[in-house]
Parts: sequence; structure tokens; C-alpha cells
Amino acid sequence: CEINGWGGSPCGIDYEKILCAEGDLAWVCWDVSIRSNLTTTVNFKEPAAYRILTVPAASGTVVSTDNLEDITSLGLQSEPIVTRSSVSTTTTISFEDAADATNNTLYVPNAADGMLLSTGNLEDVTVASGYMTGLSVKENVHVRGSLRFDGSPQASGLLQPPSDNPSEEYVRPHSLLPSAPGRPAHIRFRVSDSTTVLEFEPADEGVTDHNLRVRPVSGTMVSTGNLEAITAQSGSMTSLGVDLLSYLQGGVIV
Repeated sequence: CEINGWGGSPCGIDYEKILCAEGDLAWVCWDVSIRSNLTTTVNFKEPAAYRILTVPAASGTVVSTDNLEDITSLGLQSEPIVTRSSVSTTTTISFEDAADATNNTLYVPNAADGMLLSTGNLEDVTVASGYMTGLSVKENVHVRGSLRFDGSPQASGLLQPPSDNPSEEYVRPHSLLPSAPGRPAHIRFRVSDSTTVLEFEPADEGVTDHNLRVRPVSGTMVSTGNLEAITAQSGSMTSLGVDLLSYLQGGVIV
């Protein structure tokens, strides 16, 4: 607008198609001839107390409930995020300083409903939550309850390294025990400062299954290292077969 017109503005005589506003430094004009005859109204509700709205010294777009899609980035959040959990309680999300001074990214899955998990609500992870793809634990695991395996012997079990090199073989809880050729599988049990290793030797060629039956009775497991655990008070055997020579230290009670 180069001609001073209506109201002293530089809009000229065709002011119905030109919208001007006088700023601190100069007039600012907009051509509204190609726009619909629409208006934007800003309403203020009756305040219950003194309110202050601060306009930041930054460029941007005013956001309302109808244009939240304009928020493409929240920028850098320097303070905790506080939300209202109920009428009288709030939930605060705080971000710790990265110890390695790197950028961290948290992803929210786009095709699953669920609950955010933290150290304060681990009880929300139940059997009904489904299956994890994998779980890696660096130190100890404490199970309060039963350790349940899937019904398929081909899809569940304890993954055991037959030697120092990890193996993809399984020690299965369904009487199936595949092992790498020539290398037994191990299960280690740590009690106090000692460790007991349960070792499974490879099966003979042509033999696929071995079954060890544990009777529902109390007692002590017997091996070649604790034969002294078998005493007269242990009860009576139904029979005893000896293939080669035997050595008896003590008497025989009939």
C-alpha cells in the first residue's frame, strides 16, 4: 500500500479487501481479497483469580485443542513433566542426566496396548502379559513362585552351554536331552560359597531319550561320592545285583 487512505492507513480506497494494522515501526497490511469472509474470535472466560498469559519472545504457532498436530517437536524439556493422576495426586516424569553424555531415545510401540513398566509396578507383568522375545539378566534371578515351561518340548527349556562356548542346544524339562557331540551340558547350582554342577553326558549313538524318575519321597541323592549316606536306617532295597567282585567292610545283618 503506497497511498494513504481510510483512517490514515496506507491501504488506499479499496480498504475492504485490505487489512492493515499499525505496528510500532510501520503499518502491516494483508490482502484478504482471496480469502473467505471468516473471522477468528478470542474469548476470555470469567477468571476466578488474577491470571497472567505470557507471550514468549519466539516465533511459533498458537496451539489449541483443534491443532495439536502442529506440535511436531516439544524441543528440549529442562524441567520434569507433571501430570494430574487424580483430584489430589500428581505424577512426575523426571529425566536423569546421561552419565555418558549421549542422546537417548525412548520408543513407544505403535501397535500394542499395554502399561508402562518401571521398578515400582513389576507386579503388572503376569503370565497373561504374553511372551518376551528374549531376556538377558547380568546377575542373579529371584523367582517367587513356580518356573513354568511351555507345553511343547521343542519350544521350551533351559538353554545351557555344553562347554565354555555357548550352544543352541537345550536341556529340556520333558525328558529330552540333546547335547553337542562329545560335550556334556551343565546346570550349575550355587549354594552359599560353593557351587554344585549337574552334568549331562551325551547319549550313546542311536539312543535319543533317557528318563530319570524322581520319586515323591524325602531323602538324599546318592552318587559314587556319598555312598556312606546309605545306612541301615535308610530302609530296605527290594533287590541288589552285583556284576563283578564286591568288597564288604563290616558285617551283614539278616
